[in-house]
Amino acid sequence: MNQTVQLAYVNPETGAECLPILGFSAIKLRPGEQITYTRRSCSSVFHIIEGEGSCEVDGKTLDWQQRDTLAIPTHARVNVLNKSSKKPAYLIVIDDAPLHRKLGIYEQFSV
Repeated sequence: MNQTVQLAYVNPETGAECLPILGFSAIKLRPGEQITYTRRSCSSVFHIIEGEGSCEVDGKTLDWQQRDTLAIPTHARVNVLNKSSKKPAYLIVIDDAPLHRKLGIYEQFSV
């Protein structure tokens, strides 16, 4: 079984987040891959760099394609699907997890 390809952007000198209140990461979805995003107390924004697919957010399906941006609310159950059987999809994720950690309110829930 393949593991999800997700790369966090951090300060290469310190290993800390690039910005004090926002976290940045990139996700590569292989052709046909579906992932269940971990439920978290922070909100997120997914920006689609390349590809097409769908996100199921708390039971509502949202289709996406290149250059779309989706807002993911706190505590949401999220499944992300690359609809292509031939091409990968690339997403940038921006969240406020660093701020939540600093405030001591960050939570992560089992799916």
